[in-house]
Amino acid sequence: MVYSNGLTSADHEWGNETEIGPKVPTRLWCDLLQGIPISNLTYTSRATTPRITMQSKLFAALSLFVVAATAAPGAKAVATTPKAAVTTPTATTPTAKASAVNSAMYSVSPHATAQPAIACPGGCTWPALDKPPTPLPEWVAAVDMSKVPTAPVIQVDASGNPINPGYTAASDTYCSWSYTQCFRATDIYQCPKGVWGLTYDDGPQPPSPALYNFLKSQNQRATHFVIGSRALEYPDALRQAYQNGGQIAVHTWSHPWLTTQTNEQIIGEIMWTAKVIQAITGVTPLYMRPPHGDLDDRVRAIMKQLNMKVVQWNYDTNDWMTGSPTYNFQPEWIYQNFTVWAKTISTATVGSISLEHELSDESVYEAMKSYPLLTAAGWKIMLSTRQKGSLTKSPPSFPSSFTQPVADCLNDPYYYVEQLNGSLPIVSGAPTPTGRAASNAAASGASATGTAAAAGVSNSPSNTTTKASAAVPRSASLAATVAALSFVVAALAL
Repeated sequence: MVYSNGLTSADHEWGNETEIGPKVPTRLWCDLLQGIPISNLTYTSRATTPRITMQSKLFAALSLFVVAATAAPGAKAVATTPKAAVTTPTATTPTAKASAVNSAMYSVSPHATAQPAIACPGGCTWPALDKPPTPLPEWVAAVDMSKVPTAPVIQVDASGNPINPGYTAASDTYCSWSYTQCFRATDIYQCPKGVWGLTYDDGPQPPSPALYNFLKSQNQRATHFVIGSRALEYPDALRQAYQNGGQIAVHTWSHPWLTTQTNEQIIGEIMWTAKVIQAITGVTPLYMRPPHGDLDDRVRAIMKQLNMKVVQWNYDTNDWMTGSPTYNFQPEWIYQNFTVWAKTISTATVGSISLEHELSDESVYEAMKSYPLLTAAGWKIMLSTRQKGSLTKSPPSFPSSFTQPVADCLNDPYYYVEQLNGSLPIVSGAPTPTGRAASNAAASGASATGTAAAAGVSNSPSNTTTKASAAVPRSASLAATVAALSFVVAALAL
């Protein structure tokens, strides 16, 4: 099996990992980046914890050397991927609410305030906030369970973290992103060369309006992956993101690890979120991101039947740790990492999708501070022209060269179900990709109120739930790895 970093399963075994420094295995760099003394290192089996890719570790090492040369005394580089290779991440709470710990120096404004819940369309009752919701019967009935792989429902430990059922790089029947970083051809995790996809998770939150105001001041849009419970709490903030031209997408109702949920629970998480987004904005998203990136073929198959395209990422800011006393995470590390990432425009063979969050003042502050680095480096984050219109009838209009947010960088003019069924115009100027018109027409029966549709909308020529390895260009991953190694070697020579 070939994985997203271009290596084979044999290359991923602990004993075979490539060395990137004098007698220092790659797996050690991740721990050194996180300040773990070598004398304290213990390695659990690959089969018991999620893991990160070789390429991600190399970029983390690259960040260490570059930041060390430029940071103020005492500053420390941060690993640019989750700590999953050593321990399962636990910093994000199941509710994904904003942290109450905000440093005054990172304060942003304005802040959103919680509002009374809007009425549930058709006389329904909204689920409890931050609890896995029960799906409506018609949503479950619209999903053909015979087309959903029988991947196991992952069990959780006492802290709510998933327990690996035995997936390894050499044995991963259901293509788990969490444990082996396995991708399918339908997974979206990068933009074309020279293009940067801005994405923000877990909104709307109290500091979100400050981010939305900043993006508008820059004439810039992004993809916002929305938590249903937060949308119900902060509906005005969600309306602001939509009216500014942002792409609104689904990030579940209660922010669970989706592979730990039953098929019915997954449907409820997605469809209740789509329903509340539609009730607030008038549009029903066609894109989603699984919390923690937790994904396997069972989740993929359900997403296909719910007309949801799955978006992951290839640059992780780890900004979800900011504002939390649990982690010694310095917000300025985000800016320092963006300084490194921005420079890759001259060497990267593919584009980028960055993972950022609206969770805290710190993360929003650093997002606004870091954005100019990308434009200054020449990344194609084109400025948009705006056209005011009705919230539910006429979305903003954009030139064909505009490549953000994620849907735009893929030349996909369909953000929402309403654009498929003709009740809402498509993004002006965005071309219709070859082969999409027929499949979109087939899915046009999807309900604007969040009801699941039987037909899937594919972002690529084919959707698959087979064991075939992901269609990821090996040359692209290897080129990025070689570039990272070159920087590491240069740094070691200093």
